[in-house]
Amino acid sequence: ISSGLFLIAIGSQALDGGKAGCTITGLMLFILGFELGPGPLFFLMAVETFPPAFRGEALSLCNFFFWVQNITITFCFPVLNDNIGSGPAFFILTGFAVLTFISTFFLVPETKAI
Repeated sequence: ISSGLFLIAIGSQALDGGKAGCTITGLMLFILGFELGPGPLFFLMAVETFPPAFRGEALSLCNFFFWVQNITITFCFPVLNDNIGSGPAFFILTGFAVLTFISTFFLVPETKAI
């Protein structure tokens, strides 16, 4: 995910003809990385975290906050893009993706033995 966002950021900053190719490649890497990694990981971790007695209610609450986060990013990105430009906006998202990778690696029990 980080490499895809980084390529999109580089493509947004490029001044030569490679801008479109770099951006499309970055977008494809982002989608591939998200679908194979943290995309379904949220739902798997949420199911394993809560005991069966109140799993339904807890998953509903987790799903609510998941969608609130998605809507927040959807509405904030255009504002960020207009104020600082697309390249720096994607560099910020790259930083968040790296932080997510690091926190997942150290905090998720299934990834500690890797």
